[in-house]
Amino acid sequence: MDAEADASWIIDKGGYEAAYFGVNATVRDYARLGMLLANDGALDGRQIIPAGWVRAATTPPASQFQPGQTNSFLGYGYQTWIVPGKERQFMLRGLRGQGVFVDPKSKLVMVHTAAGDVGDPGMGERIALWFAVVDRLAK
Repeated sequence: MDAEADASWIIDKGGYEAAYFGVNATVRDYARLGMLLANDGALDGRQIIPAGWVRAATTPPASQFQPGQTNSFLGYGYQTWIVPGKERQFMLRGLRGQGVFVDPKSKLVMVHTAAGDVGDPGMGERIALWFAVVDRLAK
């Protein structure tokens, strides 16, 4: 994806990558990852990640994973959170409120790296900002 720096992953005491958190990268590289996902895994005409997998990962696999059905207004894919709306939108979420928001239709990516408390009470504000920007681009 033409990353500018090596990413790292937090390793547990057994020497294994933590499965639910701990990927560290630069802001620009998170944006590059978001753009790669917005393009269904393609970069400069090369398929880096299989498009079918990206679509499956960013689409709820069953009705119970649809937005509003997961004890959240977001839906859920493969470690991706599905943003409700008419068009496919999704986000990657960090344990402490970090996020990579992706709108494949407009190719818009928004990266938020500030860390807050677990449970992140500021998520509603970021979602509102995201919806406002996406809506403005659609006009």
